[in-house]
Amino acid sequence: MAGRPGRKPKKSLEEQIVEITNDINSYKNAVITLEDKREELLKQKRERDLSDLYDLIANKNLTIEDVQL
Repeated sequence: MAGRPGRKPKKSLEEQIVEITNDINSYKNAVITLEDKREELLKQKRERDLSDLYDLIANKNLTIEDVQL
């Protein structure tokens, strides 16, 4: 008997393991991609913040020594 019509045949244990392993690898790659993007955004934010700080110091005619005090 071939099973009920419209139902997919059950996957073997090996097929299920391979499928899950592939899913895990896909998620790991997605996490790595998101972490890389996060680091790039943090770098851009840090650069923008430093630029804003420099502009503030320059606009107030301050020196580095003034800021360190």
